[in-house]
Amino acid sequence: MSPGKTPKKALSRFSHEEVVSALAVSSREEELAFLRGVFGVTGWTLYEALTTTDALILLKCRPVDLVISDRDLPDGCWRGLLDALKPTTPLIVTSRLADEYLWAEVLNEGGYDVLAQPFETEEVVRVISAASRRNQNASSQAKRTAIMMSAGA
Repeated sequence: MSPGKTPKKALSRFSHEEVVSALAVSSREEELAFLRGVFGVTGWTLYEALTTTDALILLKCRPVDLVISDRDLPDGCWRGLLDALKPTTPLIVTSRLADEYLWAEVLNEGGYDVLAQPFETEEVVRVISAASRRNQNASSQAKRTAIMMSAGA
């Protein structure tokens, strides 16, 4: 399978019943187009922002399961988004220069993962699916804890 392609056959093994919503933050049209293709085939919901500022405005009115951000943005970088996200919302950083240093930096700062460009379709879907499940599990656990605490009060 060629990097950057989103063939339906490559995505056929992933569940279409899974509900995922994400915000993609990038000024690179080719990155956004690739993600639109993946999200379109999987039936997931994708919102888009070109800058950190636009992303922060969008996140105030549209909660999402995860955020996918290019390493470098016109008005900042992925760290500006990470600081604004809820602790349970995973941040996936994308970069053409993805290496061990960036991966360690993202994880040490509290990000979820790094996706190297050009994208590999199955890897992108696997990482997004796992990040979404982690967020949904954390949200469910928080709700159960709140119910248990209010019942015991």
